[in-house]
Amino acid sequence: MVRFKLKEFDLSVMTSQHRRLTQEAARYVYELADAGLAFAGIRYLSRLNPSWELWAVFHERMIHTPQDISESIRADDPGLVAAASVLNIGIV
Repeated sequence: MVRFKLKEFDLSVMTSQHRRLTQEAARYVYELADAGLAFAGIRYLSRLNPSWELWAVFHERMIHTPQDISESIRADDPGLVAAASVLNIGIV
């Protein structure tokens, strides 16, 4: 907080456009492994829409077994259409 000249630290600060601050916060959580507290990632709310939950995953700490899934997402999939609409992008 001192380095960024902040008087308060709350959700509004973390969801602001202070990208360097959010990067430092993520780095702090990541480095807690050095103190014996290893996290696989962090979960936070989007500054664009507080109902969006975002995840930053520390991939080297995840245990993942790939599955053989040969199913494609259809262009008319409701979730894909909704996401494309929110992000204002087209589906090819």
